Amino acid sequence: MTVKSTRNGRMHEARSAEYRMSPKDSSRHEHPKGVSAGQHKVLARREELKVPTAGRAEGSSRTELETFIGNTAEEIREVIGKKLDHTHPKSLYEATRYLPMLRGKRLRPIMCILVARAFNGNVEHARDFGTALELVHNFTLVHDDIMDNDNKRRGKPTVHVKYDEATAINAGDALFAKSFEVLTGLKLPPEMVVRLVKEVAVMSRCIVEGQQLDVRFESRKRVTQPEYLEMIEKKTAVMFQAAAKGGAIISGCDPGTVEAMAEFGKTVGIGFQVRDDVLDIIGNEKKLGKPVGSDLKKGKHTIMVIHARIHGTREQLDILDRVYGCEDAPQEDVQACIEVLKDIGSIDLATRMAREYAEKAKGILDSKVPDSHYRDLLHDLVDYMVVRER
Repeated sequence: MTVKSTRNGRMHEARSAEYRMSPKDSSRHEHPKGVSAGQHKVLARREELKVPTAGRAEGSSRTELETFIGNTAEEIREVIGKKLDHTHPKSLYEATRYLPMLRGKRLRPIMCILVARAFNGNVEHARDFGTALELVHNFTLVHDDIMDNDNKRRGKPTVHVKYDEATAINAGDALFAKSFEVLTGLKLPPEMVVRLVKEVAVMSRCIVEGQQLDVRFESRKRVTQPEYLEMIEKKTAVMFQAAAKGGAIISGCDPGTVEAMAEFGKTVGIGFQVRDDVLDIIGNEKKLGKPVGSDLKKGKHTIMVIHARIHGTREQLDILDRVYGCEDAPQEDVQACIEVLKDIGSIDLATRMAREYAEKAKGILDSKVPDSHYRDLLHDLVDYMVVRER
């Protein structure tokens, strides 16, 4: 199927094609569904020249997006503070407020708000729906940190470290419960509220399924690319899917547009998670707020590890296995493992893959969202999510 899309007067075609991993020196790399050969060449050239995809040439739109993100994130933080104003038991609600009140980018509510603005929807309703998603997101982080035994989140001690494990579990549960209080308090027609509640309930179940797949994969030597993509779709992408879909529902969009926005959110969410996996390898520890290479030491299966196990030499895989799944691996071994992933081309492949999912997401925007300032900001949000440094 061919989807034609245009932005700023430029027309391109997005043709469906199956994505196939290839070694670093392959000239026959295929691209994911929705990305044309021409787009692929442009992306490859940008990568070669180290030119960032995000923002238009003058940079003004990117600056505007970052300002919008900063202002909206602070607004969401204030709303969350008001929603979590319970005081008894004190220890529970101190722990409940701790993580969501740390400053973050709030990308899920921001996506919901921008979609609503693009379709002239009610921004206040979108903000409250996005706040509910942000509460669910923080609930998953609290519980994930316990399961992964992580000590840091956003550069600060995790909830179970700052308080204790039992309190952290209860705090996560309280965040999850509060999200549904927020949802049922939306001042929308009852049938729309029910629809949104169901979307978040289904989303939450998918997240749990994705987390269980992630945990189960840690005990396996090999995971396939389709299995990895299923896991990150359920664990990460479904929340962006719900954010974009919710913004369209709140705006009263027709069913076809609602489903297109759901696909948009899911697609950019997959690219976002692939980029997140890359940052764990090449990111700055201070910016990430966690040690570089922690996913390798925990035995997390990423697209880079999957690719390396297919294309690496025996010697390269021996270096990988010295670190993979070894929490006590020394930093010099971690760095050697990272160099192996670079040499094999696994990091380049993941970077390319994230950007290609972004291009597919932008194609959906161009075909379904009216040309406007807010569609441009959505474009820039997509780029921001897949070339970010933290």
